[in-house]
Amino acid sequence: MSEGLSEPAVQCPAGYYCLKGTFTLQPDVTFGFVSAGVWGEIADYDVEAARQALLLKLKATKNPTRSSVISLPLQPQACASGTFCLGGVKTPIMVDWIPSNEEGATAPQNCYAGAYCKPGTPSSAGTGPCFPGHYCPPGSGHPTEAPVGNYARLRGAAVPSLCFPGTWAPLNATIGCRVCPAGYTCQSYGTYIPSICPIGTYRSLADSVTCRLCPQGTWAPEYGLTDISQCEPCPAGRMCGYEGMTNLSYSEVCPDGHVCGEGTNKAMQFSYPCPAGYYCDSETAPEDQFKGLCVKGAYCRRGTKAYLKAYFKCPVGFYCVSALYRIWNTDV
Repeated sequence: MSEGLSEPAVQCPAGYYCLKGTFTLQPDVTFGFVSAGVWGEIADYDVEAARQALLLKLKATKNPTRSSVISLPLQPQACASGTFCLGGVKTPIMVDWIPSNEEGATAPQNCYAGAYCKPGTPSSAGTGPCFPGHYCPPGSGHPTEAPVGNYARLRGAAVPSLCFPGTWAPLNATIGCRVCPAGYTCQSYGTYIPSICPIGTYRSLADSVTCRLCPQGTWAPEYGLTDISQCEPCPAGRMCGYEGMTNLSYSEVCPDGHVCGEGTNKAMQFSYPCPAGYYCDSETAPEDQFKGLCVKGAYCRRGTKAYLKAYFKCPVGFYCVSALYRIWNTDV
């Protein structure tokens, strides 16, 4: 910058490095915020006119450094993306600044985690903190979008976070994970595609992370049920004795001597005996419980099975008419 100096007069500006022979503080390209939050080139400077003037002066004095001036950049150069340069940096090669290595004081430094560094970054804070939905590991030149199944809720994230079980993230750059939809399950960390509930199961928004089995007394032939009310009741005359039934071929017939309404499970199959005066075959529905009249000359107690419809004969001195459940004395 001046002639006759015995030592360097000015420190290299922050954000740039200065090789030997640098004679101006004006960088080839000046970086800064073009607008709010937008980093880019704000000015440039053509050093060639100054180079030619310097070469003419060196030629006149026959200075031996003239050949070097032809190839030297002569002006500060922007530090690379992913690094920052404090003032006085002399090399583009990054060296960790630690007490045991003094060279790090005059070298570019790796951009810190949680921030990103564009070319020409002058501060250890970087060009700025990482945006929500993005993360910045050490040495980031730009924010990286959080991948599917991950989120980054706050500014300055160094790593993305996996979505918790029960949530999912189908898009990149997610700020918050979505609640797993009803009829689907998101069991693992980092879910980005929910799994539909299989047949025989359901899941509502009020349920836990996993799909739940339809209870006994019901069955479910469809995928993706969103509520327990969508589990179909076992049909009348049948008994659905285990959870998660997917096909009525796995159900059992109502035991003979009993009546089974809709939704009968294993514990309920013996709850409703056939009415007295009638007999019930297997698979008897409520609407069929009065079709099996007890045969004449016999009586039927509650719960009479079909093969016992004539078993209990009227004793001597009594008579039994159809549909009676007790014995009448002939002397009355």
